[in-house]
Amino acid sequence: MGRGTRSCGTARAGRPVRPWGMESGSGPAREPRCGRHHRPVVTQSCGHSAGLGYSILLFVYEKSGNQETETARLNIVCTAFINKERTADYQITRGIREILDRDGNTDDLFALIRDKNLPVDDVQAWSLVEELISNPPELGYLAISNAQQWRLQYSRIINVAGDVDGIERVT
Repeated sequence: MGRGTRSCGTARAGRPVRPWGMESGSGPAREPRCGRHHRPVVTQSCGHSAGLGYSILLFVYEKSGNQETETARLNIVCTAFINKERTADYQITRGIREILDRDGNTDDLFALIRDKNLPVDDVQAWSLVEELISNPPELGYLAISNAQQWRLQYSRIINVAGDVDGIERVT
């Protein structure tokens, strides 16, 4: 970017920060935050095509305040970088990987997709199953709703940061 120019993407506007291909986010350690994104929920949930499609730089904090002085203090508990390959839904990708690790087949994956109520018809579900068989997803670390919102499980990220490839502890 040139001097005096601004990036077109911001976390507040719900768009990835450019040119790094990531979004920054912050939230209190006790209350997960969520974001809304415009990729299909199946893509986000199953890890198909790398989850959300961008990485997340996460700042987790504890907030304390003084009502008398009307001041607040933020204590950064953890700063973590979550690679885009780890931004799929944790429960769904764990289920997919467990099925494949136990020599599960296409019928097992199809049943998982139906059990999770992913918003796809049978043709789309079978297409997704074939993709998952040939390209199994990495284990994701988000929770993604069918309303296409993602939610970070901060305690999970804090606990695995630095120990799992793709989730790095920055502070």
